[in-house]
Amino acid sequence: MWRGCRVGREVRSHGRARTDLMVLWEGELIAIEGKVRHWQRALGQALLNRYCADRSYVALWGRYAHEDLLREAAALGVGVIRVEGKEAHIALTAPLGVPEGHLRERMAAAVTTVKGKR
Repeated sequence: MWRGCRVGREVRSHGRARTDLMVLWEGELIAIEGKVRHWQRALGQALLNRYCADRSYVALWGRYAHEDLLREAAALGVGVIRVEGKEAHIALTAPLGVPEGHLRERMAAAVTTVKGKR
């Protein structure tokens, strides 16, 4: 499934901020902010990532991916990934956005090729 994707960790995104994980897959640049439990902070960062990525997500442990988070994320145009043990599931799909062209290109250039199995 992930063959040919490119991934970057702690990618400098806007100002002094860094995006936890950037994935370039099938032409889409996806930003993921991972937090253990601070969902409000993760949402704020993910909202800023919408300026430089096609889709923006927060990833949180399952018990912190509750209805309040899902409702607020949907209103902000941010997706939610629920992490349970070693598995992650999309709880709310991020809408496709329209990032700033020059920011998106800089972020896409910062990710590297990952060799993986289908």
